[in-house]
Amino acid sequence: VFSIVIYSYRNVILTTAIERSKWANERRRKLKEPSQSKCISEKYCTIQKERSMKLSHVALVCSSEQRAKDFYEGILKLRRIKSFVLSRELACQIFEIDGECPVVVYGGSRFTVEIFLTTLAAGRGNSFEHICIEVKNTEEFLKACKAVHVEVTRVPKGDRLLTFVKDYDGNRFEVKELTE
Repeated sequence: VFSIVIYSYRNVILTTAIERSKWANERRRKLKEPSQSKCISEKYCTIQKERSMKLSHVALVCSSEQRAKDFYEGILKLRRIKSFVLSRELACQIFEIDGECPVVVYGGSRFTVEIFLTTLAAGRGNSFEHICIEVKNTEEFLKACKAVHVEVTRVPKGDRLLTFVKDYDGNRFEVKELTE
């Protein structure tokens, strides 16, 4: 059995200088510690640590519901939470795609993914896009992947191996050992 954690940049948000100043003053008053923010532009914005931000979900594209089920339920052991159809109107307004799209949502205690079921997944070129997950037992996880013909790539980097798997539609996942 393995569990999954997704990396996110949950500690970084942009705020205006005025909001940062108000927030920093309030924080100093409450916590009595100096601000640790680092300015990008004094006039417009600042990068600030924010403990309350978290990654809500990741959205990916798969070419069929069965392929999504085989990977996300079968390999990642996520449960199907719900399904819905993104209307043509919303698809056009949000993504500039003219057509409705079925969506299946899978999740676990720490990871939620929206799978858009469309043939737009086919024929994608190479990219740097990937999701990094941590699993309790990397070797057991990779064995399970290989047993159902999930592509596994291991690349040496110094004294360790970088490990990636692809779902049945080419979405790439970096796999690391879970360290709690």
